[in-house]
Amino acid sequence: MTPLADIAAAVRDCVVAAWVDTRTGEVCERVVADARHDPAFIATALDVATEVMRSRERPPRMVLLSPHHVHIVQRLARDPHRVLVVVCARSANLGLAVALVRSFTDAGAEAA
Repeated sequence: MTPLADIAAAVRDCVVAAWVDTRTGEVCERVVADARHDPAFIATALDVATEVMRSRERPPRMVLLSPHHVHIVQRLARDPHRVLVVVCARSANLGLAVALVRSFTDAGAEAA
């Protein structure tokens, strides 16, 4: 299992977890944890998260709520243009999901 697959498995009701480069909008790595979701939804969610975090003036972590999903976006400390995006069902435990994403990003920053 890859580290990104680990976070996708750890976050309850995860739809997708991805590393995205905000300079280019390129999805560097992606794990779709719930294939029942429309690929167009997943692509749009990643595009929106990239646009939201494109400005370096944004905070290092953002939690965006939609009617059915939670979008958690966290910058990598050593490279502020690289962000981790995790989208999960809104029924997920929000506090735990944010804590898992934060600790995963912190660990990724130390390992790299």
